[in-house]
Amino acid sequence: KLNQSKTAISLALEELAEKDSFNVLIFNSTVSSWKSDVVPATQVNITDAQNYVEGIDVKSGNRLDLGILASLNQLKNTATLSSILAFTDGKSPLDLVSIESSNTGKTCISLVAIGNDIDRVRLEAVAAQNYGFVAYINENNILSNEMINVFRKIKNPIIKEVSFDFDDPIVYDVFPSKYPP
Repeated sequence: KLNQSKTAISLALEELAEKDSFNVLIFNSTVSSWKSDVVPATQVNITDAQNYVEGIDVKSGNRLDLGILASLNQLKNTATLSSILAFTDGKSPLDLVSIESSNTGKTCISLVAIGNDIDRVRLEAVAAQNYGFVAYINENNILSNEMINVFRKIKNPIIKEVSFDFDDPIVYDVFPSKYPP
């Protein structure tokens, strides 16, 4: 799974446009990042990040919550569309309230859940409350192909901050309350 995830991340980095900014964060028992903040998607930065990704190895722990919170802290420009794409096996503590309250820039948090034994309810809740979605990938699939398809889906959203107006007083609630871009 790790090698295919690394391949997918490397391919996704190649999909970035010059106007994009990015960073790569790794979460296990702690969070580490390639850079201290997001950087422009220049060819030099992309190549450097790909080399960083290639050197990632397996460590113990899984703190997806800390990885998401650290990512949100790096996304300060609320005028642009920001997205977090996290690769996970779905077995991590997640504080839904903390993540949602930290997401002041309305960042799209999408998750790629790999495997069969996944806490779907928790992942779906995080994505739904944070303008994202969850893509489930079976371990027997070619993970890198599936993951790059997810990246392409979030890369160029058609619309953001969708809202509906109903003139009918009978309508009092609409689900989901937050729509992904």
